[in-house]
Amino acid sequence: MRGCKTRWAGALFTLAVMVTATTWLEKLWWPGLSGAAILLYAAGFLMWAPGRLAGRHKPAVVFLAALPLWGVLQLALGTSSIVGLTLRACLGWTVVGAAFWCAAALFNDKYEMRQFLRWTSIFAVVLCAAATLQFFTSEGRYFWIWPSGQPQVFGPFQSKNNYASFVLLTLPLVLWNAVEKARIDWVWVLPGALMLASAIASGSRAGSLLAVLEAAAFLWLARRRTGLSKQQTIALVLGTAGMAMAATLVMGWDALGPKLRDTDPMRYRREMLLSALQMLKDKPLFGHGLGTFPGVYPAYALFDSGYFVNHAHNDWAEWASEGGVPFLVLILGFGACTLPGSIRLPWAIGLPAVFLHTFVDYPLQRPGVSLWVVFLAAAAMRKKGDYRASPLGGEAGRSEPSGLGFGKGLRGSISSRVAAL
Repeated sequence: MRGCKTRWAGALFTLAVMVTATTWLEKLWWPGLSGAAILLYAAGFLMWAPGRLAGRHKPAVVFLAALPLWGVLQLALGTSSIVGLTLRACLGWTVVGAAFWCAAALFNDKYEMRQFLRWTSIFAVVLCAAATLQFFTSEGRYFWIWPSGQPQVFGPFQSKNNYASFVLLTLPLVLWNAVEKARIDWVWVLPGALMLASAIASGSRAGSLLAVLEAAAFLWLARRRTGLSKQQTIALVLGTAGMAMAATLVMGWDALGPKLRDTDPMRYRREMLLSALQMLKDKPLFGHGLGTFPGVYPAYALFDSGYFVNHAHNDWAEWASEGGVPFLVLILGFGACTLPGSIRLPWAIGLPAVFLHTFVDYPLQRPGVSLWVVFLAAAAMRKKGDYRASPLGGEAGRSEPSGLGFGKGLRGSISSRVAAL
């Protein structure tokens, strides 16, 4: 049975990696082909490997299930301004809800959750390393092949802000590998520091600030949760900060510097926010229809930059303008479900960090970020008793391997190869 569940977990992880790697092809793949693949996976999982949901997951499932249903109600009542866009949004929210349900059912098995989070940590490190290298060497091409139309691009993300959100979400998970056993594993500290530096190099103002604050909050929480000594904590703080600063000096902050000197950091974002709020004011109950912001916005635009405005650069305002106050309440309900775990568990503090980032950008509009949000949320919502001394590992006093455990395996592999030489 465990082998079967591990295969299902591996398949879900593979789908998420594929969606992330092709997130720049969002109009072609999401929520069409990639969404259909996840829905087929969910149907198969329900038939062949059903799992019960923990009590903490059930309210979140209700909130997520209600999101596409609200769009269906808009269509039934004829309140959507653009039917096609609302249908597309309904499908997208259905896929996100199905992904969360599958992850929640899988993560009832602590072993499967640890495996999935271990894979996620490795993927985050590899993707961020490749994205940083691509940023400096690809001349604006996705994976050095496909033109992006931009002078520089980070990995598969259309926006540097979206890349920064991905770092915000996964950085605590990577750093947790370094401290979970109450000792410092520098094999994981180094990639964590490089990820932090890459967020700064990306040029995302809010993303860079949140990443620095997140790293500081993580180090404080990690000491409380793991029992690191004062000397270990000082070494960890100095080591992480030193490596991050050294990496930042190498990568540079050319993209961030001019933005920090900008005397009006909310330029254009302010006007887009005011337009979204006016849209909400006109239709506070049902909104203009899920997914319709880019089609309705021109009628409310306060400026013309010559560029197509696809999002409000504030997810909360955009959701409210599209779905009205009730839809916003549903999303806030899901966010509230994630808070207890994300506050209690150092590796999950990326969730509130990303939710904060949504006030000045649109990370949750991208499947390459939103899928990982629901996966980490499903892991963080497991009952409190499952975590005890080591949130990602076994219970206190047990001899079973705890946490992600990848660092130990990595060192052992390297050591064995060196010995063989």
